Amino acid sequence: MQGNYTEFESDIILSDPLHAPLFSSAVQILQHMSVPSELGLYVLGSYEERVTIHSQQIRAFNLVFALQESGQLSGATKVAVIGAGIAGLTAAVAAASLGAKVQLYERHSEILHNLRGCHTRYLHPTVYDWPQEVSLKDKTELPFFNWEADTADRVAARLLMEWKAWSADQDRIKVHLSADVTFHQCVDGKRRITNSASVIDDTDFDIVILATGFGVETNVLPQPLRSYWRDDSLHQPEIEIRNGRTRYLVSGNGDGGLIDILRLRIRDFRHETLLAELCKDIDVAKLAKPLLEAEKYIQNEGVLKSDAGALILSSYKNLDIPDEIFEGMEARLRGDTHVTFNYPHYPFTHRSSILHRLLVFVLFNRDKAISVQPGKLLSLSGHEPNIEATFETSNGTRVGIFDRVVVRHGPHLAIARDFPACHATLGPVLKARNATDVTRKRMWKEWLTVFAPSSIGSARPAVAEIKDGGPGHSTHPPVVANRIAELRVAIKKGKTDGLGDKLALLGTEASSALLLRLMALSEKNDDVLPEIKAVLHAGEFPAAIVEQCVTNVVSDAVFSNSVRRKAYVLQLGGALLNKAPEAALCSLFSDVFRIVQNDQYTEVNVLVPALILADEAVPDQLVWKYVETLLQHAQSGATDGAPAAQRGLVMLPPSMLKLIRDQITPATLVRTELRLGLHYLFQNPRAREIFHDKIELIDDFVRLGHKKFAEKHVPGYGEMDA
Repeated sequence: MQGNYTEFESDIILSDPLHAPLFSSAVQILQHMSVPSELGLYVLGSYEERVTIHSQQIRAFNLVFALQESGQLSGATKVAVIGAGIAGLTAAVAAASLGAKVQLYERHSEILHNLRGCHTRYLHPTVYDWPQEVSLKDKTELPFFNWEADTADRVAARLLMEWKAWSADQDRIKVHLSADVTFHQCVDGKRRITNSASVIDDTDFDIVILATGFGVETNVLPQPLRSYWRDDSLHQPEIEIRNGRTRYLVSGNGDGGLIDILRLRIRDFRHETLLAELCKDIDVAKLAKPLLEAEKYIQNEGVLKSDAGALILSSYKNLDIPDEIFEGMEARLRGDTHVTFNYPHYPFTHRSSILHRLLVFVLFNRDKAISVQPGKLLSLSGHEPNIEATFETSNGTRVGIFDRVVVRHGPHLAIARDFPACHATLGPVLKARNATDVTRKRMWKEWLTVFAPSSIGSARPAVAEIKDGGPGHSTHPPVVANRIAELRVAIKKGKTDGLGDKLALLGTEASSALLLRLMALSEKNDDVLPEIKAVLHAGEFPAAIVEQCVTNVVSDAVFSNSVRRKAYVLQLGGALLNKAPEAALCSLFSDVFRIVQNDQYTEVNVLVPALILADEAVPDQLVWKYVETLLQHAQSGATDGAPAAQRGLVMLPPSMLKLIRDQITPATLVRTELRLGLHYLFQNPRAREIFHDKIELIDDFVRLGHKKFAEKHVPGYGEMDA
């Protein structure tokens, strides 16, 4: 694909989405692909926005690299990959190349079953990134499993040839075809997988990667499924002689639907030649600028996805499209087909590529043999060449008659079919996490190969040369894994001297990954929380990582019935707890106040000493409740709780003293259950300064007994006493 690119404002161009080294850190990748509350379980490419063959490969390499960087994957690691499509094969190869022992499970009888034998679909690694210059590259640049633009069948043949070399050594990669897989709960860091299709196949793994792929497309019954990945004749001239054009309905405005519109209306349509011919005499940069401006606005400015279609259509209407593109498209129009384009609300969606949107938009403007039908396709009845389609529109139900119908409503998620309970639980979470689509941005600088088949090329030694990049640079992953394990043992024993220096030596990536791993472990184990505290206080981490970690542990404590968990979280201290949302803090502190109010000894002894460590994080609206709790327990019989409450009152920060000024009234001071605590409060070095207008009241409280103070300052007290 060629075109004349001239320089223009660099801030308009979106980041190169496939070749931006370390744009996505290892920590980000693990955040986006890990299954909440499930240690060692990852989902690869099932919930992302834009899914292509190349982007799935990048996601696979990213995940395996991130697992290695975090110390979770090394030569001793046992990895299960479920799914033998392009993502699963790439993940298996990537893990094996780093020395891991891999077992690959596929429910079909063949691997790469979608791509094999498909001659009508053309694959290009970067065409979906047009008009960025990276879209000119027709070859992938991956550590392994590379291919160049060609038909799906030829790409599959190239990959299968390389796969044969990788899978020849069954000690490194073992393949299970026609597998029926069940994965079980993680126990002691191991997850068991049962393959019901085998007589005896029950294996434990350190890491399980769900790479179940695109899934099978949605169809509208009773019409048969016409899969995107099965050969058809849409691009060929019609064989039958008709009185007029063959009437096609194309339903769906994703890339599949847009491509099939182009195949039906453009003579001899081929991705690799059409764009080069249309753009050969124009300045692509001038056209690219407004297209990328709109794309950047949609991605970065919080445009609702339901509104993206309107914005795309509006921006395309304002484009200054060169006449050469219109004329070139018009010269290529077919004379034997008519297409009705059916879409829900707007013809274009943010999920489709800029290139396909633009080409179809040009068709709208010059092609009289294309019409539109907005609305939902409800049903299809009849048979070719007399199919009745019923649509639900804003103006009621409409019916159309077509010779042939192409439905491109996207695939059913394979993970929803294969693991429905898992999908129901984690689907919304992972879909929300992956809305920004960071997982398709390449993050590795160098692939440190431990093993590769001789036919692929000599493997580099496990100990490759790595320059010392300082605190932010990761050392060799197997070494990192050992250091992380040693650190955890030392922290559990309370040996935290020099922990900050050790975390700095590990590097930001590995240290952050350690923190996130501890966070995941803490969801089911209260005793991991002191480790989190030690690591957070000793190390330096990206603000987003700290915020995520603190928010998670606070939220877990709110929903937990464990008093120990709540105490451990309070012991993080106010400065860290303030990273959590105020609503979560309000829930946590309200819960703690309720517990200690209803207890005299056991839980007070656990919670109150932790509570005074977190005073800085108490929300303003709960400050008096906090002080009142300390006042009450300062004179309780709790052996640890009472002294802690007394210390908390004497050390109450000035900001809190200011917030409770209005509570220092005679009505408060005559409450007998607070009397001892108030004496400690007034010993606070800043109390007299901040309560300066209440000095006489405080002096009387300290000097006079309870009864005399009440008689002097509470009107009618003597009469009530009588």
